[in-house]
Amino acid sequence: MLSFIIISLDFLPRILCMLDNLLTSKTRIEILKLFLLDNDVELHLREIARRIEAEPNAVKRELENLQSVGVLKSKKDLQRNLFSLGNFPQCKSLRNLFWIDYMICGDVISENALKNLQKLIITKNYLYNAKQLNKNSENEIDIAFVGEIEINILEEFMQKMERKYERILNYTVMSMEEWNMKLMRRELQLMGWLLNDHIELDIN
Repeated sequence: MLSFIIISLDFLPRILCMLDNLLTSKTRIEILKLFLLDNDVELHLREIARRIEAEPNAVKRELENLQSVGVLKSKKDLQRNLFSLGNFPQCKSLRNLFWIDYMICGDVISENALKNLQKLIITKNYLYNAKQLNKNSENEIDIAFVGEIEINILEEFMQKMERKYERILNYTVMSMEEWNMKLMRRELQLMGWLLNDHIELDIN
């Protein structure tokens, strides 16, 4: 089933604030980020505690809570439990909310670097290959920037994002006029972004 989010720039800070308010436990938020942003990861309790820099007892309590509602599942590995993401119905929606908080959408606001940006598309390739550096291809776009953006400023911004997220980011940039033309013509690449899972940020 197609999963996508379209939000306005004005509403984005409220979404980020909502996540903090709904998930009042910092340990729970960090555990969710760990698993939602890397679908295939399997970790035992002490490794989770080490990665999120939390007390093992606090981590154990949150793991039990998340497992009880199906967000996480576990299996025995020798004498330890290995935890991984469960098959719960709201997985995609919750993952997308965390992407909004974690990734480049938040950076666009905090950096205030791309002043003439009108639209930002985060493609399926970025959403599902974020931790898989070697799977990226030059033909697969992660992020599409729409607007009259200065290329040198964008290049500097993206280099900073690559260092921050420790992965290569393939991106493209076009004017709003080009975007509308491609949309009207239903060009293959653009429709590939929009007809698959994606996040779309409209900046008015």
